[in-house]
Amino acid sequence: MPDVRYLFPDGKKSALTFSYDDGRDFDRRLVERFNHYGFKGTFNLNTSSLDKPGRLTVAELPTLFAGHEVAVHAYHHPFLERIARSQLVGELLQDRQNLEAIFHRPVTGLAYPYGTYDPEVLAALRGMGFTYARTAGDETGNFRFPQDWLVWRPTCHHKRALEYVDGFLNERWMLTVLYIWGHSYEFDHDNNWELVDQLGERLSNQPQVWYATNGELQHYLDSIHRLVFTVAMDAIYNPTDCTIWLKVDNERVLTIAPGQTLRLED
Repeated sequence: MPDVRYLFPDGKKSALTFSYDDGRDFDRRLVERFNHYGFKGTFNLNTSSLDKPGRLTVAELPTLFAGHEVAVHAYHHPFLERIARSQLVGELLQDRQNLEAIFHRPVTGLAYPYGTYDPEVLAALRGMGFTYARTAGDETGNFRFPQDWLVWRPTCHHKRALEYVDGFLNERWMLTVLYIWGHSYEFDHDNNWELVDQLGERLSNQPQVWYATNGELQHYLDSIHRLVFTVAMDAIYNPTDCTIWLKVDNERVLTIAPGQTLRLED
């Protein structure tokens, strides 16, 4: 029976992803630095605040976030577990509908306002078709991806990110993820914009790292779990829309395309 392990796209073993909340005007400066270093971010927007002083404008969003991802942050940014269930549905779906109208594509990610939720919120999210949701204030300090995508705890806030860089780059396991979150305005409030460049200098152009949005990462890892093996583990069927990279017997690096059945003994 072959030993099958998985890799990220292009045979990379690790992934780096960022998540930033609230749609403040400081996102412009952060996106410019991300683009310079080849980083990808997910930007979580509460659309009721757009076009207001100190906030981003609707008109600039498609160009500003080209190559990145936007996700829901609830229309008015309430504590989701403290509002009526009917209000919860409106808060999330109105925000999602607004973003989809601006970007002309499905938006199925979420960052919880204030990082909080309860079992009823989770059940509602599943019913509304959200594919992942990020928490806050309960960082893992590790490089593993979540067992439940609707309770996605990041590795660390950006204030502590430099502490994790060496461990991340030297991690020997495959499919490791460094997930950094924050608010772009914090760089200005804390007068530490140089932190973005320090992370860029340490983490950019790393040959083993896939630079991905939250949604790209979730979709790829979910696609891995949907692969179908024969009982003898000698063939794999890929029912997803992703090309999956894998390593067989710690030697051969192979890809399996969407709709392909791959015989491992060939």
